[in-house]
Amino acid sequence: MTARPASTLLLLRSVDAPVEVLMIKRSPDLFIGGGWVFPGGSVEPIDREKANLALLDGVDDPDEGAWMLAALRETAEEVGLFLTKPLLARPRRDDVFGSIREAGALFDGSAVAYLSNWVPPDIVPKRFDTRFFVAEWPSDQEPVPDGVEVSECEWVVPREMLSRDRHEYRLVLPTIKHLELLSTFDSPAQAMAHAQSVDVITIKPRPVKVGDVLEMLLPGEDGYDEAGP
Repeated sequence: MTARPASTLLLLRSVDAPVEVLMIKRSPDLFIGGGWVFPGGSVEPIDREKANLALLDGVDDPDEGAWMLAALRETAEEVGLFLTKPLLARPRRDDVFGSIREAGALFDGSAVAYLSNWVPPDIVPKRFDTRFFVAEWPSDQEPVPDGVEVSECEWVVPREMLSRDRHEYRLVLPTIKHLELLSTFDSPAQAMAHAQSVDVITIKPRPVKVGDVLEMLLPGEDGYDEAGP
């Protein structure tokens, strides 16, 4: 089965620590229900509409634009943060594109960098081809959960989140690996510089049985090539 396209946004700031990232708790009845992830969701037909792509500044390719637009739209809908220029005074998350259009603003695509692409193995029943984007939040505006898809949200220090109970917080592999990556940076600007310089490859974990436990290998790890396609 073809993986469904999805996008997520690692939104960074530096207030209480050198690097903090915004994380959300998914509502219980949704995909990864009760889990802590980054804002994001599926790339929808609305993200590919020409009129809406025109609201994304700094990205010329419509396909690339749709992926980025989905990450920005979902972040606006889920936690009410609009990464626009100029920043909106009273944005409406129930009509993201209409709100931006009425204000004469644009999503700031030049402030967003494509960081990574993850596709789960074929054995996963619900598969998403997910692009991870990163951006630095330039405002002191605080996120507010929508209460529908998102029940809680929090600015977290990556290393501190990794020290929490991963089963309780339902941290999935891509989330863990991105938190590990973010924990190596001393500032949001350093993380952005890394994203802007990296050659993105598709990361497709491969399952391997270790005793009675099914583990996931990543590209470059011992046994990955032998684990199959």
